[in-house]
Amino acid sequence: MTIVKTDFYEKGSVEPKKYVFDSQELETMTERLVQVNGIKMISPRLHINGLISNGDVSHIFLSEGILADDLLQLRKGDIYEDAPGYLDPTDDRGAVLSSGLAKMLDVDPDNYASQDLVIVAATIDGMMSASDVNIADMTDTGSVATNDKFVLIPLDLARELYDVEGADRVIILMETPDQAEAAMPNILALLEQSGLDVEIKDWKELSMYYSQVKGLFDMMHLFISLVVVLVVLFSVLNTMGQAIVERTREIGTLRAIGMKERTLTGLFVYEGMLLVAIGSVVGLIATYIIGGAINYADIRYLAPDSSSEVNLIIDLLIENLISTSIVFIALAAFASYLPAKKAAKKPITEALGHV
Repeated sequence: MTIVKTDFYEKGSVEPKKYVFDSQELETMTERLVQVNGIKMISPRLHINGLISNGDVSHIFLSEGILADDLLQLRKGDIYEDAPGYLDPTDDRGAVLSSGLAKMLDVDPDNYASQDLVIVAATIDGMMSASDVNIADMTDTGSVATNDKFVLIPLDLARELYDVEGADRVIILMETPDQAEAAMPNILALLEQSGLDVEIKDWKELSMYYSQVKGLFDMMHLFISLVVVLVVLFSVLNTMGQAIVERTREIGTLRAIGMKERTLTGLFVYEGMLLVAIGSVVGLIATYIIGGAINYADIRYLAPDSSSEVNLIIDLLIENLISTSIVFIALAAFASYLPAKKAAKKPITEALGHV
Protein backbone atom coordinates (compact mmCIF):
# COMPACT_ATOMS: atom_id res chain seq x y z
CA MET A 1 0.00 0.00 0.00
CA THR A 2 1.09 3.56 -0.72
CA ILE A 3 0.32 6.47 1.63
CA VAL A 4 0.38 9.99 0.23
CA LYS A 5 -1.14 13.32 1.15
CA THR A 6 -4.66 13.83 -0.17
CA ASP A 7 -4.70 14.98 -3.82
CA PHE A 8 -0.99 14.17 -4.23
CA TYR A 9 -1.54 12.41 -7.55
CA GLU A 10 -3.62 15.29 -8.94
CA LYS A 11 -1.70 18.32 -7.61
CA GLY A 12 1.63 17.04 -6.28
CA SER A 13 3.62 18.07 -9.34
CA VAL A 14 2.13 21.59 -9.27
CA GLU A 15 2.58 22.29 -5.54
CA PRO A 16 5.30 19.85 -4.39
CA LYS A 17 5.93 21.60 -1.05
CA LYS A 18 2.34 21.09 0.00
CA TYR A 19 2.37 17.36 -0.70
CA VAL A 20 5.67 16.22 0.81
CA PHE A 21 5.73 14.68 4.29
CA ASP A 22 8.22 16.48 6.53
CA SER A 23 10.38 14.65 9.08
CA GLN A 24 7.91 15.29 11.93
CA GLU A 25 4.98 13.91 9.92
CA LEU A 26 7.02 10.85 8.99
CA GLU A 27 7.90 10.27 12.64
CA THR A 28 4.24 10.60 13.71
CA MET A 29 3.13 8.27 10.94
CA THR A 30 5.74 5.65 11.84
CA GLU A 31 4.77 5.76 15.51
CA ARG A 32 1.15 5.09 14.55
CA LEU A 33 1.81 2.43 11.95
CA VAL A 34 3.96 0.26 14.22
CA GLN A 35 0.83 -0.23 16.34
CA VAL A 36 -0.94 -2.00 13.45
CA ASN A 37 -0.71 -5.78 13.42
CA GLY A 38 0.52 -7.37 10.22
CA ILE A 39 2.74 -4.58 8.94
CA LYS A 40 6.07 -6.00 7.81
CA MET A 41 7.79 -2.87 6.52
CA ILE A 42 7.32 0.91 6.55
CA SER A 43 9.39 2.47 3.79
CA PRO A 44 9.57 6.22 3.00
CA ARG A 45 10.20 7.01 -0.66
CA LEU A 46 11.11 10.11 -2.63
CA HIS A 47 10.79 10.49 -6.38
CA ILE A 48 13.07 12.85 -8.31
CA ASN A 49 14.00 13.32 -11.95
CA GLY A 50 16.53 15.27 -13.95
CA LEU A 51 19.62 14.67 -16.06
CA ILE A 52 22.41 12.14 -15.62
CA SER A 53 25.74 12.55 -17.40
CA ASN A 54 29.04 10.75 -17.92
CA GLY A 55 30.77 13.99 -18.94
CA ASP A 56 30.20 13.47 -22.65
CA VAL A 57 26.61 12.31 -22.89
CA SER A 58 23.58 13.40 -20.85
CA HIS A 59 20.23 11.71 -20.59
CA ILE A 60 17.01 12.23 -18.64
CA PHE A 61 16.40 9.95 -15.66
CA LEU A 62 13.59 9.00 -13.31
CA SER A 63 14.69 8.04 -9.83
CA GLU A 64 13.35 6.47 -6.68
CA GLY A 65 15.01 7.24 -3.36
CA ILE A 66 14.81 4.27 -0.98
CA LEU A 67 16.66 2.95 2.05
CA ALA A 68 19.05 0.13 1.16
CA ASP A 69 17.75 -2.01 4.03
CA ASP A 70 14.15 -1.54 2.86
CA LEU A 71 15.08 -2.73 -0.62
CA LEU A 72 16.77 -5.78 0.85
CA GLN A 73 13.72 -6.63 2.96
CA LEU A 74 11.34 -5.96 0.08
CA ARG A 75 13.03 -8.51 -2.18
CA LYS A 76 13.69 -11.09 0.52
CA GLY A 77 11.93 -14.32 -0.38
CA ASP A 78 10.88 -12.93 -3.77
CA ILE A 79 11.59 -14.71 -7.06
CA TYR A 80 13.99 -11.86 -7.85
CA GLU A 81 15.86 -12.11 -4.56
CA ASP A 82 19.06 -13.25 -6.28
CA ALA A 83 18.75 -10.84 -9.22
CA PRO A 84 21.05 -7.79 -9.46
CA GLY A 85 19.89 -4.32 -8.48
CA TYR A 86 20.72 -3.84 -4.79
CA LEU A 87 21.96 -0.62 -3.20
CA ASP A 88 25.11 -0.76 -1.11
CA PRO A 89 24.25 0.21 2.52
CA THR A 90 27.82 1.45 3.02
CA ASP A 91 27.85 3.70 -0.05
CA ASP A 92 25.76 6.85 0.32
CA ARG A 93 26.51 7.81 -3.31
CA GLY A 94 25.92 4.41 -4.87
CA ALA A 95 23.22 4.20 -7.53
CA VAL A 96 21.64 1.32 -9.41
CA LEU A 97 21.28 2.03 -13.13
CA SER A 98 18.82 0.41 -15.49
CA SER A 99 20.67 -1.54 -18.16
CA GLY A 100 19.28 0.51 -21.04
CA LEU A 101 20.36 3.78 -19.44
CA ALA A 102 23.80 2.35 -18.67
CA LYS A 103 24.20 1.43 -22.33
CA MET A 104 23.26 4.95 -23.41
CA LEU A 105 25.85 6.39 -21.04
CA ASP A 106 28.50 3.99 -22.40
CA VAL A 107 28.99 2.29 -19.05
CA ASP A 108 31.30 -0.73 -19.21
CA PRO A 109 29.23 -3.65 -17.82
CA ASP A 110 32.41 -5.46 -16.75
CA ASN A 111 33.98 -2.47 -15.01
CA TYR A 112 31.11 -0.22 -13.97
CA ALA A 113 32.28 0.19 -10.37
CA SER A 114 35.19 2.41 -11.48
CA GLN A 115 32.97 4.81 -13.41
CA ASP A 116 31.43 7.94 -11.89
CA LEU A 117 28.44 9.88 -13.13
CA VAL A 118 26.86 13.23 -12.33
CA ILE A 119 23.15 13.67 -11.72
CA VAL A 120 21.43 17.04 -11.90
CA ALA A 121 17.95 17.59 -10.49
CA ALA A 122 15.64 20.40 -9.40
CA THR A 123 15.10 21.06 -5.71
CA ILE A 124 11.64 21.44 -4.22
CA ASP A 125 12.07 25.23 -4.66
CA GLY A 126 12.96 24.93 -8.34
CA MET A 127 16.68 25.53 -7.92
CA MET A 128 19.28 23.22 -9.48
CA SER A 129 21.32 20.74 -7.49
CA ALA A 130 23.92 18.21 -8.55
CA SER A 131 25.86 15.30 -7.11
CA ASP A 132 28.45 12.75 -8.15
CA VAL A 133 27.26 9.16 -7.98
CA ASN A 134 28.96 5.80 -8.06
CA ILE A 135 27.49 2.87 -9.95
CA ALA A 136 26.69 0.28 -7.32
CA ASP A 137 24.97 -2.13 -9.70
CA MET A 138 23.03 -2.42 -12.95
CA THR A 139 19.73 -4.19 -13.52
CA ASP A 140 16.97 -4.68 -16.04
CA THR A 141 13.70 -3.05 -14.97
CA GLY A 142 11.71 -5.46 -17.12
CA SER A 143 9.84 -2.65 -18.91
CA VAL A 144 10.75 -0.91 -22.15
CA ALA A 145 9.20 2.30 -20.79
CA THR A 146 11.66 2.59 -17.87
CA ASN A 147 14.70 0.52 -18.78
CA ASP A 148 16.37 3.45 -20.55
CA LYS A 149 15.84 6.04 -17.83
CA PHE A 150 15.43 4.55 -14.33
CA VAL A 151 17.93 5.10 -11.50
CA LEU A 152 17.63 3.77 -7.96
CA ILE A 153 19.43 5.90 -5.35
CA PRO A 154 19.74 6.02 -1.55
CA LEU A 155 16.97 7.97 0.17
CA ASP A 156 19.42 10.39 1.81
CA LEU A 157 20.91 11.28 -1.57
CA ALA A 158 17.44 11.90 -3.00
CA ARG A 159 16.65 14.15 -0.04
CA GLU A 160 19.89 16.05 -0.56
CA LEU A 161 19.15 16.64 -4.23
CA TYR A 162 15.52 17.59 -3.61
CA ASP A 163 16.47 19.65 -0.54
CA VAL A 164 13.92 18.11 1.83
CA GLU A 165 14.09 16.04 5.02
CA GLY A 166 11.03 13.94 4.38
CA ALA A 167 9.42 11.86 1.64
CA ASP A 168 6.57 12.18 -0.82
CA ARG A 169 5.27 8.64 -0.24
CA VAL A 170 5.33 5.94 2.40
CA ILE A 171 5.10 2.33 1.27
CA ILE A 172 3.61 -0.28 3.60
CA LEU A 173 4.32 -3.97 3.13
CA MET A 174 1.98 -6.37 4.91
CA GLU A 175 2.88 -9.87 6.09
CA THR A 176 0.43 -11.37 3.59
CA PRO A 177 -1.36 -9.79 0.59
CA ASP A 178 -4.76 -10.68 2.03
CA GLN A 179 -4.21 -8.38 5.00
CA ALA A 180 -3.86 -5.23 2.90
CA GLU A 181 -7.51 -4.70 1.96
CA ALA A 182 -8.76 -5.32 5.50
CA ALA A 183 -6.10 -3.11 7.10
CA MET A 184 -6.50 -0.14 4.75
CA PRO A 185 -9.53 1.55 6.42
CA ASN A 186 -8.08 0.97 9.90
CA ILE A 187 -4.76 2.53 8.92
CA LEU A 188 -6.50 5.50 7.29
CA ALA A 189 -8.61 6.13 10.40
CA LEU A 190 -5.56 5.84 12.66
CA LEU A 191 -3.58 8.39 10.66
CA GLU A 192 -6.51 10.80 10.42
CA GLN A 193 -6.80 10.69 14.22
CA SER A 194 -3.20 11.90 14.32
CA GLY A 195 -4.08 14.93 12.20
CA LEU A 196 -2.62 13.59 8.95
CA ASP A 197 -4.70 14.27 5.85
CA VAL A 198 -3.74 11.29 3.71
CA GLU A 199 -5.07 8.80 1.20
CA ILE A 200 -4.06 5.18 0.72
CA LYS A 201 -3.93 3.28 -2.55
CA ASP A 202 -2.97 -0.31 -3.22
CA TRP A 203 -0.76 -1.41 -6.08
CA LYS A 204 -3.70 -2.31 -8.33
CA GLU A 205 -5.06 1.24 -8.17
CA LEU A 206 -1.66 2.70 -9.04
CA SER A 207 -0.86 0.28 -11.86
CA MET A 208 -3.10 1.51 -14.67
CA TYR A 209 -1.29 -0.59 -17.28
CA TYR A 210 -1.84 -3.75 -15.25
CA SER A 211 -5.53 -3.00 -14.76
CA GLN A 212 -6.06 -2.30 -18.47
CA VAL A 213 -4.23 -5.44 -19.60
CA LYS A 214 -6.00 -7.58 -16.99
CA GLY A 215 -9.34 -6.18 -18.13
CA LEU A 216 -8.52 -7.11 -21.72
CA PHE A 217 -7.50 -10.65 -20.79
CA ASP A 218 -10.58 -11.05 -18.57
CA MET A 219 -12.81 -10.22 -21.54
CA MET A 220 -10.89 -12.65 -23.76
CA HIS A 221 -11.11 -15.34 -21.08
CA LEU A 222 -14.86 -14.77 -20.69
CA PHE A 223 -15.41 -15.08 -24.45
CA ILE A 224 -13.31 -18.24 -24.72
CA SER A 225 -15.06 -19.72 -21.67
CA LEU A 226 -18.48 -19.12 -23.24
CA VAL A 227 -17.34 -20.78 -26.46
CA VAL A 228 -16.01 -23.80 -24.52
CA VAL A 229 -19.23 -24.07 -22.50
CA LEU A 230 -21.33 -24.05 -25.68
CA VAL A 231 -19.06 -26.65 -27.30
CA VAL A 232 -19.37 -28.92 -24.25
CA LEU A 233 -23.12 -28.39 -24.02
CA PHE A 234 -23.84 -29.23 -27.65
CA SER A 235 -21.31 -32.07 -27.69
CA VAL A 236 -23.08 -33.78 -24.79
CA LEU A 237 -26.49 -33.04 -26.33
CA ASN A 238 -25.39 -34.61 -29.60
CA THR A 239 -23.71 -37.62 -27.98
CA MET A 240 -26.54 -38.42 -25.59
CA GLY A 241 -29.18 -37.70 -28.21
CA GLN A 242 -27.57 -40.18 -30.59
CA ALA A 243 -27.15 -42.77 -27.82
CA ILE A 244 -30.82 -42.49 -26.84
CA VAL A 245 -32.02 -42.80 -30.43
CA GLU A 246 -29.95 -45.97 -30.89
CA ARG A 247 -31.34 -47.42 -27.64
CA THR A 248 -34.97 -46.52 -28.15
CA ARG A 249 -36.12 -50.18 -28.21
CA GLU A 250 -34.12 -50.77 -25.00
CA ILE A 251 -35.95 -47.83 -23.44
CA GLY A 252 -39.27 -49.32 -24.53
CA THR A 253 -38.34 -52.69 -22.99
CA LEU A 254 -37.39 -51.09 -19.68
CA ARG A 255 -40.64 -49.13 -19.62
CA ALA A 256 -42.59 -52.32 -20.45
CA ILE A 257 -41.20 -54.18 -17.45
CA GLY A 258 -42.24 -51.34 -15.15
CA MET A 259 -39.34 -48.88 -14.95
CA LYS A 260 -40.60 -45.39 -14.14
CA GLU A 261 -39.90 -42.38 -16.38
CA ARG A 262 -38.01 -40.64 -13.58
CA THR A 263 -35.72 -43.64 -13.03
CA LEU A 264 -35.05 -44.01 -16.74
CA THR A 265 -34.31 -40.32 -17.13
CA GLY A 266 -31.94 -40.49 -14.15
CA LEU A 267 -29.99 -43.36 -15.73
CA PHE A 268 -29.19 -41.30 -18.81
CA VAL A 269 -28.37 -38.21 -16.73
CA TYR A 270 -25.92 -40.25 -14.64
CA GLU A 271 -24.46 -41.71 -17.81
CA GLY A 272 -23.84 -38.22 -19.24
CA MET A 273 -22.29 -37.02 -15.99
CA LEU A 274 -20.06 -40.08 -15.81
CA LEU A 275 -18.97 -39.56 -19.39
CA VAL A 276 -17.90 -35.96 -18.73
CA ALA A 277 -16.36 -36.87 -15.35
CA ILE A 278 -14.11 -39.47 -16.98
CA GLY A 279 -13.18 -36.96 -19.69
CA SER A 280 -12.40 -34.33 -17.04
CA VAL A 281 -10.09 -36.69 -15.13
CA VAL A 282 -8.26 -37.59 -18.33
CA GLY A 283 -8.08 -33.89 -19.20
CA LEU A 284 -6.69 -32.98 -15.77
CA ILE A 285 -3.97 -35.60 -16.05
CA ALA A 286 -3.10 -34.47 -19.59
CA THR A 287 -3.06 -30.82 -18.47
CA TYR A 288 -0.60 -31.52 -15.68
CA ILE A 289 1.65 -33.60 -17.93
CA ILE A 290 1.68 -31.07 -20.78
CA GLY A 291 1.89 -28.06 -18.44
CA GLY A 292 4.76 -29.62 -16.49
CA ALA A 293 6.57 -30.41 -19.74
CA ILE A 294 6.24 -26.79 -20.93
CA ASN A 295 7.52 -25.46 -17.60
CA TYR A 296 10.42 -27.91 -17.63
CA ALA A 297 11.34 -26.95 -21.21
CA ASP A 298 12.24 -23.42 -20.04
CA ILE A 299 10.62 -21.71 -23.04
CA ARG A 300 11.34 -17.98 -23.17
CA TYR A 301 9.61 -15.21 -25.10
CA LEU A 302 9.54 -11.41 -25.31
CA ALA A 303 6.28 -10.15 -23.84
CA PRO A 304 4.70 -6.79 -24.81
CA ASP A 305 6.37 -3.83 -23.08
CA SER A 306 9.08 -6.15 -21.75
CA SER A 307 12.73 -5.18 -22.02
CA SER A 308 13.97 -8.75 -21.65
CA GLU A 309 12.77 -12.27 -22.31
CA VAL A 310 10.64 -13.98 -19.68
CA ASN A 311 9.85 -17.62 -19.00
CA LEU A 312 6.65 -19.13 -20.32
CA ILE A 313 5.12 -20.62 -17.18
CA ILE A 314 1.88 -22.59 -17.02
CA ASP A 315 0.43 -21.93 -13.57
CA LEU A 316 -1.58 -25.06 -12.76
CA LEU A 317 -4.24 -24.06 -10.22
CA ILE A 318 -5.89 -27.26 -9.02
CA GLU A 319 -8.86 -25.41 -7.47
CA ASN A 320 -9.67 -23.75 -10.82
CA LEU A 321 -9.35 -27.02 -12.71
CA ILE A 322 -11.60 -28.86 -10.27
CA SER A 323 -14.24 -26.11 -10.24
CA THR A 324 -14.27 -26.07 -14.06
CA SER A 325 -14.74 -29.84 -14.11
CA ILE A 326 -17.69 -29.55 -11.71
CA VAL A 327 -19.31 -26.92 -13.95
CA PHE A 328 -18.90 -29.18 -16.99
CA ILE A 329 -20.40 -32.16 -15.13
CA ALA A 330 -23.40 -30.01 -14.18
CA LEU A 331 -23.77 -28.95 -17.82
CA ALA A 332 -23.62 -32.62 -18.83
CA ALA A 333 -26.47 -33.40 -16.44
CA PHE A 334 -28.58 -30.63 -17.97
CA ALA A 335 -27.70 -31.63 -21.55
CA SER A 336 -28.49 -35.30 -20.84
CA TYR A 337 -31.79 -34.57 -19.14
CA LEU A 338 -33.47 -32.98 -22.16
CA PRO A 339 -33.22 -35.89 -24.65
CA ALA A 340 -33.66 -38.50 -21.89
CA LYS A 341 -36.89 -36.89 -20.69
CA LYS A 342 -38.23 -36.80 -24.25
CA ALA A 343 -37.35 -40.47 -24.87
CA ALA A 344 -38.85 -41.61 -21.55
CA LYS A 345 -42.20 -40.04 -22.44
CA LYS A 346 -42.43 -41.89 -25.76
CA PRO A 347 -45.25 -44.47 -25.80
CA ILE A 348 -44.06 -48.02 -25.04
CA THR A 349 -45.51 -49.54 -28.22
CA GLU A 350 -43.86 -46.85 -30.36
CA ALA A 351 -40.51 -47.34 -28.61
CA LEU A 352 -40.63 -51.14 -29.03
CA GLY A 353 -41.44 -50.78 -32.73
CA HIS A 354 -38.61 -48.28 -33.38
CA VAL A 355 -36.22 -49.32 -36.17
